[in-house]
Amino acid sequence: RSLVVHAAVLLKTDDLDAAEEALNHSIKQHGKSAVSLTNLAKVLDKREETGKAEDALREALTLDPNFENALGWWGALARERGGDEAYRAALEELARAPKAYLARIWLAREALKADDGGTARKLYEQALDVAADEPNVLMTVSGDLGNAGQLDLLVELVAPRYDISKHDPFAGMNLAEALKELGRVDEASKLVGELSALNIAPLAARLGELGTAIARKTPNKPMTEQPQIGVMSVDGPLWLRGLFDASWVLPPLSDDAPELSVSTYTSQASSKAQMAEVQKSNDIGRLTRA
Repeated sequence: RSLVVHAAVLLKTDDLDAAEEALNHSIKQHGKSAVSLTNLAKVLDKREETGKAEDALREALTLDPNFENALGWWGALARERGGDEAYRAALEELARAPKAYLARIWLAREALKADDGGTARKLYEQALDVAADEPNVLMTVSGDLGNAGQLDLLVELVAPRYDISKHDPFAGMNLAEALKELGRVDEASKLVGELSALNIAPLAARLGELGTAIARKTPNKPMTEQPQIGVMSVDGPLWLRGLFDASWVLPPLSDDAPELSVSTYTSQASSKAQMAEVQKSNDIGRLTRA
């Protein structure tokens, strides 16, 4: 990897001979790979040795048909020569490889653009059958289908395959969004709760917004049982709870330092209500508990 990165830097500085030497050294020492051959193709292309560059690029895709940089370049070359039809033909050729999932996903996008949902479904199914556990695949498929408004198909294809313990949380958020829009609010709420439990700080705000949107779509349920009251003890200031272990930001305290106890409450039931209702978290509830 360091040899290839070195070659890429040399290529950027237009030292083509040194870049080619570094790549050939990498290939000699570690064997051919999609990334080394793609970078070699860039060197040859910059020398205007077009035929050799395309041969190296094609060999890279033979080794790894899912190497995105090579696939994108190969598709762009085909489109320059023959338009969208040539682009699809190039992807179809590469998609014949047993483990080629990326070309199938890109072909499915083309089918969605053409309103050919049946072909898109088939291609996405083929891609997921061989690569559902590959990084970003479920996120990409769910994003494509969500952007195209194919929410039923998104849930049908992604929900049975999504495993929160090993798949990208953004795929889970796409799935929760689709479930919400389809009115399947209980499933959406459960999934958002599971994603929130992962405690991924950058996602907290978006998950909060999604949870609120789901709550607004959830019909209130009458309370049929007396609620149970529990007590939870929290060490340290409440406003540090979202920062994991943030005790280092606090000044040292002596053993006789005063302690402050905070009791939290929730909003009262409306005076117009005939009975108390169980509600999802909402802005009023969050405010009164704060």
